[in-house]
Amino acid sequence: AIKADAPEAHKKFAGWVIVSGEGEIADPTAAETTFIVGAQDTVIRAEYEDVLYTLTVENGTGSGEYLFNAEASISATIPEGYVFTGWVTEGEVEIADATKAETTATVKGNAKVTATFAEKEYTLDIINGSSGSDKDTYKKGEQVAIKADAPEAHKKFAGWVIVSGDGEIVDPTAAETTFIVGTQDTV
Repeated sequence: AIKADAPEAHKKFAGWVIVSGEGEIADPTAAETTFIVGAQDTVIRAEYEDVLYTLTVENGTGSGEYLFNAEASISATIPEGYVFTGWVTEGEVEIADATKAETTATVKGNAKVTATFAEKEYTLDIINGSSGSDKDTYKKGEQVAIKADAPEAHKKFAGWVIVSGDGEIVDPTAAETTFIVGTQDTV
């Protein structure tokens, strides 16, 4: 009976090889097997290979099999209307910069990294008016009550206009109305 030594860290048993001489290895792929001696002296060797670790990238690219300590390039796939917020890790992996959508992951074992996102928010600047909110940013589709400032003496409210950006003013002729946030910062 022959038995391979325990592999070094990050290696695995690959098989038996007859280096010189003759004989028969019952199962050359098994770490423990039998050797049938031939008619001459024989040298056999257990061979080892590097372990490949699986890196799974959720919500991005870079998944694959990597050697220990390999640097894998990872990139978040950011859905429309969202912003990248960071990487979350499970398993044996180190992220170079978890705040960047494109970075590297050093593989230390089987691992999963997940790109996380938050819905984009947009600013709404109201000139000659205000909102009933203390917020500075809003999500697409959010409805914001807006109210025009009291007009100066001898003037009357003429209406709301979007200076830049997008969204929808529900009733542009009403001094108090609702603005529906679009997909750009709006003035």
